[in-house]
Amino acid sequence: DFTHQLRRELDFRELWCGDDFAFGCGREGDVDWLRERSGEFGFELHVVAPVQQQGGVISSSRLRGHIRSGEVAAAMSCLGRPLRIPGTVEPGAGRGRSIGVPTANLAVWEERARPATGVYAAFALLEEESYYAVVNVGLRPTFEDVDLVTIEAHLLDFSGDLYGQRLTLDFIARLRAERKFDHAQALGVQIKTDVNAARALLTEPENQWYLTEQSTCCAQVT
Repeated sequence: DFTHQLRRELDFRELWCGDDFAFGCGREGDVDWLRERSGEFGFELHVVAPVQQQGGVISSSRLRGHIRSGEVAAAMSCLGRPLRIPGTVEPGAGRGRSIGVPTANLAVWEERARPATGVYAAFALLEEESYYAVVNVGLRPTFEDVDLVTIEAHLLDFSGDLYGQRLTLDFIARLRAERKFDHAQALGVQIKTDVNAARALLTEPENQWYLTEQSTCCAQVT
């Protein structure tokens, strides 16, 4: 009955799935069931073989594990692209600007997978431009004691007002774990170290493919 409803409402002609796909009560709608009934329901079934990497299958659970652990480079290897988190820049407390490191605070969909707390090197996409960025995913322990994860990005070599704009972050590597500092000045010193580390990493030849690819994409769009 459920499959009849899907065909009627969606009018799909092809169904693509993995070899372990199943749906319905008790997962009875498995690949064998679909293969036997594809003619009856009028669709063509395509079963995609699992992709192996380093002796394991690339799966959504594996990807979520890498992301939860902050292993964004491993996630990028599985995805074939960086982990991407888009959001809208919203006003923050302004503490970054007070220590000379202004940050863009992202309002992100709550259900979106996000990396473990820590500091990351990333590329930031703003309209058709790409920037190097240092991103903090965390609880801001130096200033606050709340259970609210925030995503803040400091765009290198950028100045301007980002409030209300759409900003996309592509995570390349984890620089360090989040930690609490005794005072804001100590945090500011560490952030400058993070900025230097991010710039060195993002300008390495193996990461320049990203800028080339983004330029090509923008040229195609325009």
